[in-house]
Amino acid sequence: MEELEYIPKLAARNLSSRNTRTLGLITEYLDGEFFLPLLTGMESAAFEHNYSLLISSTRHWKESRQRMLPLGPHNCDGLLVFPGSLPAEYLERWQRQEFPMILIQHMLAELPALPRITIENRQSSRDATLHLVQVHGCRRILYLAGPEGHHDARQRLAGYQDGLAAAGLPADSQLILSGQFNEESAFAVCRQAIQQGLQFDAILAGDDDSALGALESLRAAGLEAVPLIGFDGILLGQRSRPPLATVLAPTEEVGELAVQHLVGILEGKQVPLESQLPCTPHFFGSCGCPLP
Repeated sequence: MEELEYIPKLAARNLSSRNTRTLGLITEYLDGEFFLPLLTGMESAAFEHNYSLLISSTRHWKESRQRMLPLGPHNCDGLLVFPGSLPAEYLERWQRQEFPMILIQHMLAELPALPRITIENRQSSRDATLHLVQVHGCRRILYLAGPEGHHDARQRLAGYQDGLAAAGLPADSQLILSGQFNEESAFAVCRQAIQQGLQFDAILAGDDDSALGALESLRAAGLEAVPLIGFDGILLGQRSRPPLATVLAPTEEVGELAVQHLVGILEGKQVPLESQLPCTPHFFGSCGCPLP
């Protein structure tokens, strides 16, 4: 085979074996630095188990609804599902068909029995809020929330509110702005808040992209001394000056574990219903703490 440079036709082989040795990742968007470590972890684990990885975005499919879904039981053995990528009715139908699936960093009330990989969002956001209060003496912490309906966004906002309550501080809805997990959106809402005279003495962002947008708005207004903390630990944030204080999420490990659990299901093994991975505080740099 090597001498003749023969390449087996995998499609024919898969038809006979009824499996593709392929896993699918389906998500709504693929932009932002968040996905690089996630895909690195997934690809590494898929290769280790002799699977290929197909990746597809449903953004355009959701806008048109005129084509077959890019990934599903017709072309892969199992699916890794990111928040907001598919309507619940599709997942419900595939679950009834016993098609293997793993939810990544979210859960669905309609499908409580689908296995999922999550991270410790709420406690980590609470700890970040209390750090700003207890270490830096902040009392009016502006919060940049993520998209409505996003599991991570809901949990991180709840953690911020938990932190305020634990510190005995009142919740002020005026201090909760929509950062949308997006640098440009966060820059715009922070700039508007500053121009309108909203009083705050720190910013906690629901993710690092919105934290970087907030950082630019603070610099433009000459407010670089305002403590700022993000969430996720993207590389771009660590390259900023000062480095972005953040909650470091185990994103690559999430990708690895999601693939391992999906392969486990395909091999007939029992996997946990929910696996929650811890986060690590990196509170230095933009929050005002000295570099380690």
